[in-house]
Amino acid sequence: MLAFLSSDGQRELPEWRRRIVLDADFDAWRAHLAARELIPEDELVAAVHGFEQPTLIISGGEDDNHEYSKRIASEMSNAEFVSLAGLAHGGPIMNPDQSLPHIQRFLRGEPIE
Repeated sequence: MLAFLSSDGQRELPEWRRRIVLDADFDAWRAHLAARELIPEDELVAAVHGFEQPTLIISGGEDDNHEYSKRIASEMSNAEFVSLAGLAHGGPIMNPDQSLPHIQRFLRGEPIE
C-alpha cells in the first residue's frame, strides 16, 4: 500500500503521508479502489455489507456511477443515499449549495426530508 501511494512507487513517503496511510481505514481504501473499477462490484458490495457506521452517499443524478452508488448505499445497514438532480460526477463537490444542506442535516442526525 505504501508503494502504491508514493509518487513513483520507489521513493520513501514523507513521514506525515506515511502516518496517514498507515492510520487509514483499509476497508475505506478498498471501497475507494473499487469505485475506480480496480475491485469487482460484487467484492465491494460484500465489503460494505457489514458497515454499521452512519454513512451518507451523495451522487449527482447524471453521474455514470449513480445507480452503482445507490446500490452500495442500499447494501449498507446504516447508509443514506441522496441524489442531486442534474449533476454529474463531481457535481456535489462543485455545487456545495446543493450538497451542503444534506451533509449538515446528516451530521445533525436529522432524517431525510
